[in-house]
Amino acid sequence: MFNLREAVRRSLAINKWKVDDLATSMNKKVSTLNSSLYNGNPTLSTLTEISKELDIELSEFIKRGEI
Repeated sequence: MFNLREAVRRSLAINKWKVDDLATSMNKKVSTLNSSLYNGNPTLSTLTEISKELDIELSEFIKRGEI
């Protein structure tokens, strides 16, 4: 089962980033990023953009969220 929160948490920890860092890198407000991630279903383009900013393949990002 995929857990988006876990994928984000693990990926940020590996990169030694905070959500603020990711949002800045994506040119988004933290509130906008959190909303797109946790208040509904994020689009494939959002997940792809996150994995790109974290410098990992989308498949690796998804693996990090498997529980």
